[in-house]
Amino acid sequence: DKYLMLYTKSNNIDHLLHLDHNKRTIINWTLSCDTVSRLIEKKTPAMDERIDAAYKCQESGYTVRFRFSPIIPIKDWQSENTKMIEKLFAKVKPDLITMDILGWMTAQQIKNSMDITLFDDEYRNIIEDLSNKGIVNKIKQIIPHDARLKIYRYFISELKRLGNGTPFAICMETEDMWDDLASEIGMQKDNYVCCCGPESVPGHPMLS
Repeated sequence: DKYLMLYTKSNNIDHLLHLDHNKRTIINWTLSCDTVSRLIEKKTPAMDERIDAAYKCQESGYTVRFRFSPIIPIKDWQSENTKMIEKLFAKVKPDLITMDILGWMTAQQIKNSMDITLFDDEYRNIIEDLSNKGIVNKIKQIIPHDARLKIYRYFISELKRLGNGTPFAICMETEDMWDDLASEIGMQKDNYVCCCGPESVPGHPMLS
């Protein structure tokens, strides 16, 4: 049946806690590791504040979800995101996680809007090279396939290790990426749950 989904980074949620939501409201937070939330997603709640907000809403009976987005490969991105996943699952029980890597921008737009000295050397060099060549991506993805695949495989391994069986999927990705990751995700490119799809309401069999 029908659900309302709220999509947010906010921790301004106290006014929601006592509403009669009839367990028909999903709240989906985009979540980034600590450094990204503080230094790149400026003027937004930090990682810990978003997790705390989700905990409060979960305690009030809301279905909570998380979208790791945008995943930005900063220096030490592996350990930072492991800490994020540990903190998340220590406090909250989301029914779904989705993942999406930085995109929808050209390399030059990334350089203009972010401090890329924060980036891991491998990924900073990719952005610099694309910018120097003046390449304008025709699709959402800017980071090349193999470099994105490396990121996803790390997240998948940590979600399997720490996520208590929570289902997860990639979002807005290419068919080639699905071909490489379907067996690891346990879903297919033409049959998967995401944070906002019509097959993704709470209780749907694919969420089990």
